Amino acid sequence: MHSDDCSMTSEMTHPVTAHEARLALTDAQLEACAFCRPDTELGILD
Repeated sequence: MHSDDCSMTSEMTHPVTAHEARLALTDAQLEACAFCRPDTELGILD
């Protein structure tokens, strides 16, 4: 998962709401981008 301004995204991305992003980032099968760190921006820390 990437922040909306991340330069590391591919063409196969689609926008989600902040709530949807928080839910997705709590899924163990999904990783936050190490470059843009959307998990940190949304307040989800390990």
